[in-house]
Amino acid sequence: MNDSLSGAAIADDLRQHLLEISRERDSAYRALQEREAELARVQRIGRVGGVEVDLRDGFRNRRSPEYLLIHGLPPEAANESHQDWVNRIHPEDREATERQFLAAIAGKDEDYTAEYRIIRPNDGEPRWIRVIAKIERDPKGWQSVCSVLTST
Repeated sequence: MNDSLSGAAIADDLRQHLLEISRERDSAYRALQEREAELARVQRIGRVGGVEVDLRDGFRNRRSPEYLLIHGLPPEAANESHQDWVNRIHPEDREATERQFLAAIAGKDEDYTAEYRIIRPNDGEPRWIRVIAKIERDPKGWQSVCSVLTST
C-alpha cells in the first residue's frame, strides 16, 4: 500500500512539473509573439523589410511581411522564386542587378550591397530598393544571404 501511495505522489509531482513546464512554454511563446509583433511594427514604420535566400538547395527564399508590402506582393508570395524577383526588377536595371547578385554569392566577400529599381506588380509603380546583406558560408561552401532592404 505504501508503494502505491509513493507511486501516486510521484505521478502527482510529475503532473505538476509538466504543468509548470507547459506554463513556462506558453509564457515564452506569448513573449515571442509580442517581440515579433514589435519587430513588424518597427519594420513598417521604418519601411524596412527582410529576405533570406538559402542557396544550399537552389534558391529558397523567406520574405518578411514588410518586404512583401515594399514590393507590392500578396502574402502568398513569401516564398517566391528567384526568377519572380528578377522579373520584378526594372528592365533597365535587371541584367546588372542580377549579375551583381550572382557575382556576390559566387565570390568570397561577406558583404553585399545593391541599389536598383523594381516595378511593383500590385500597382505598376517603380520603387528604388537599397539592399544591405550578409552572405554566410559554411565550411562546405553552402551559402545563405540574409538581406535587409529599404525602399524610397
